[in-house]
Amino acid sequence: MKLIGLSLLLGLISSGLKGQSVSTIGEIYDYEINDVFEIKETGSNGFSGFLEYSSILISGKYYSANSDTVFYIRSVNTYYSGTNNPEGSYNFFVDTISYTNLSSLLGNMDSVYYSADYNGRKVNLSTPPIFDSWVIETSYIEGCGGPYDDTNWYGDDEGFITSHWLGLTYFKKGLDEWGTIYYFPTSIEKLNSKLNFRVYPNPTSNILLLDLTDQNFSSCYGTIYSSTGKRIEELMFSKTEKKQLDISTLNKGLYIIRLNIDGDFYSATFVKN
Repeated sequence: MKLIGLSLLLGLISSGLKGQSVSTIGEIYDYEINDVFEIKETGSNGFSGFLEYSSILISGKYYSANSDTVFYIRSVNTYYSGTNNPEGSYNFFVDTISYTNLSSLLGNMDSVYYSADYNGRKVNLSTPPIFDSWVIETSYIEGCGGPYDDTNWYGDDEGFITSHWLGLTYFKKGLDEWGTIYYFPTSIEKLNSKLNFRVYPNPTSNILLLDLTDQNFSSCYGTIYSSTGKRIEELMFSKTEKKQLDISTLNKGLYIIRLNIDGDFYSATFVKN
């Protein structure tokens, strides 16, 4: 009965919304520096399960020479707990992702609509036919990415349901904000705080100044990362002061400085030219 009802509902959604135009890849992955996204992922069956939160800050953006590929540098905090890790653990990393063929339309979409969620953003939905008790729904949200996934397998003969859900729970794009932010002890939300933390001149070739002169702290240390997430240099500050860094030996490109100030984390980017 559950499967029949869901199938009918998805059919009504698909047939009633075919008039909307499918989004392009560039429209789906249209991010700007300082955009923040939080994603929740859960999975379970009759024997095990897990929960993961990811908080993603877009800290850099650039295009290929012919502008058909966009690259995003991300600073990512994660929290994971599950059957194999009941205590839970936190992690941080920096990476670079890319999207190409930006003017191409998303393929294999069944319906498009403007959602009451996500502050009215356009959602592209793929709902393949139910097959062998699997119910799958995949969505892409303009300006907020994807794919987001809702998958369920109703195994009546086993007496349990296998499910997987990967969804957007929060975003902040400029003044546009939606959802409920998850609190991380090393919270990425602090990366956009009003801390007076400056790096200059930016871009620069030889000397980079870090200005923390208006801040009071007990301890402050940090790391310089490359755009691919490689650790480049460890930093240590003994007091509030302007710190001069010699970056003349670095390769040209974009870098991220991540500071730990009394247990809270902050970041800034700079370009070596």
